[in-house]
Amino acid sequence: MNFPRIVGLGLGIGVLLNILGALGNGLLLGEAWAAAIPVRPEQAMTGWLSVVISLLSDFIFGPTLVWLYATMFPRFGANFATAMRATLVIWVLGVAVPYLGIVRIGWLPIGVVVGTCAVAFVSFLPAAWLTVRFYRESDRADAA
Repeated sequence: MNFPRIVGLGLGIGVLLNILGALGNGLLLGEAWAAAIPVRPEQAMTGWLSVVISLLSDFIFGPTLVWLYATMFPRFGANFATAMRATLVIWVLGVAVPYLGIVRIGWLPIGVVVGTCAVAFVSFLPAAWLTVRFYRESDRADAA
């Protein structure tokens, strides 16, 4: 496994996920989020710490996606389908399941959650493509 490439590419993907998430949630779902904000419980986190934690998750998803792809491609092949398998695992465990819990406890309405999960899934598509395009086991093959 090429850990420097996993970290570097993964952090770059984290930047991309943050940008696409901000655009999708801000431009497409901005009104739904604005309507949902007053519904949050008093103890819900707000302010700069909330923003940092929100950004941090994508910087965890990025390297985790690349690492998972690196562990899967010897068995499934170095292709987009393998990257999508890895993406689906990250999306289900890191996005869909946590948001189901958020809906269940009443912190966000179902419409906001469905929209946010859809934005996240669409954001992961270019992340999967970048993973296939730029992950290599050895940097020596890139230098040749």
